Amino acid sequence: KIRYVDVDLHDDLFPLSDDRHVLVPLEKVDLKERGNDVWIQNLNAADVAKLPAYPGGAVRPAMQKAVDAAFGV
Repeated sequence: KIRYVDVDLHDDLFPLSDDRHVLVPLEKVDLKERGNDVWIQNLNAADVAKLPAYPGGAVRPAMQKAVDAAFGV
């Protein structure tokens, strides 16, 4: 079962000093047919920039809890 989408945040859209990937619950994204854009439901850019960085690999319980809390899941 796929639970999260690994999203690479675009440097031009978010005020980040590092290249960051975040996890987004699958039911909270809209995938656009054109391009590689992912629209995240019910979060603004500032909220998305505050999501915990996802380093890759297995999703640890602490990461899962933080992501679920951010999205109210």
